[in-house]
Amino acid sequence: MSKFYRAIKAFFIPITKLIFRVKVVGIENVPKDKPFMLCCNHTSMLDIVLLIAFCPRAISFMAKKELFKVPVLSGIFKRMGAFPVDRGGRDINSIRHSMKIVEDGNVLGIFPEGKRYRQGPMREVKTGCAFIASKTGADVLPVCIYKEGKAHPFRKVTLRFGEVIPNAALCDGKPTKEKLIEMSDIIHKSILKLWELKF
Repeated sequence: MSKFYRAIKAFFIPITKLIFRVKVVGIENVPKDKPFMLCCNHTSMLDIVLLIAFCPRAISFMAKKELFKVPVLSGIFKRMGAFPVDRGGRDINSIRHSMKIVEDGNVLGIFPEGKRYRQGPMREVKTGCAFIASKTGADVLPVCIYKEGKAHPFRKVTLRFGEVIPNAALCDGKPTKEKLIEMSDIIHKSILKLWELKF
């Protein structure tokens, strides 16, 4: 974890605790020293702040390329390890970069829905996270951020880390289209189960 990442993390922790009623559950499930993919539902920009603040590992987020068009923000995102993805098509460069993050022993953060859904449980997930898992052999850590309604000050929010899904439970052969859909469904259901636990 870089000094810059630690500084941002140290800034976010008291701010989020002051503004929101944050409950963190299952932090013991976060692998301490092995690479993995963190897959989380996505309802607001608060999600990224909470994950940076309370996940004990540094996370390199895959983020939509539009966020990198603002010069100052782009610099901050890059120093935090984030990288852009073109959601309009198959972005080979971002996939390769994602694989390198995991292969280098780090944590890859993905919102598998591919976009934000402001309320309710996560919707159908895309197969990108399954594809990367199949190519890297990475385990998957399902995470859920639960809140009722839109994010606003003093609202209750639960950040819940689930149990790691071993790669062997996801991948057992060539990643065909059908197999990737099946793998994505496993990830999807694991996050939905965390959502159902609510607060």
